[in-house]
Amino acid sequence: MVRRVAKPQPEEYLDLHWAVDQLADLKLKRKEAEEKEKDLQKKIIHRMYETQIWSVDTGYHRGTLVEPTRIEIGEAMLKRKLGATLWKRITKTILDRDLLEHEMAAGNVDPKVVAMCSEEVPIAPYIKIS
Repeated sequence: MVRRVAKPQPEEYLDLHWAVDQLADLKLKRKEAEEKEKDLQKKIIHRMYETQIWSVDTGYHRGTLVEPTRIEIGEAMLKRKLGATLWKRITKTILDRDLLEHEMAAGNVDPKVVAMCSEEVPIAPYIKIS
C-alpha cells in the first residue's frame, strides 16, 4: 500500500524544519523529565520507608506508595508436575519466525506458500530523529 502525500510547497519546507527541530527538543526534554521522575520517585519511596508514611496529601495531589507484585510460574517444573497430556491441553504452539526462515533457507518450506499466507500490515508512522 503506497501512501500518497501532497507535495509540499516551498514555504512549507521551513515549517517542516522547525517542526522536526521542535520534535527533537520535545523528545530530549521528555527523556530528561523521565529520568528526573524516576530519580525523584526513588527518593520519595526511600523517605516513605524511613518515615513509615505510606500516603501524603499535599492539598493538590495525593501520593500513595503502591507495591505491586506479579506471579511467575516455573513452567518447566509445572510441565513435569502435570505431565505431557495435561501440558498440551493448557499450552499453545506458536510460530517461530527464526525457525521458519531457517527452514525456507534449507529448502524445506516454499517461500511462495509463506507469501500466500502473509500480508503486510501498516504500522503507525513516526518521525525518527537522528
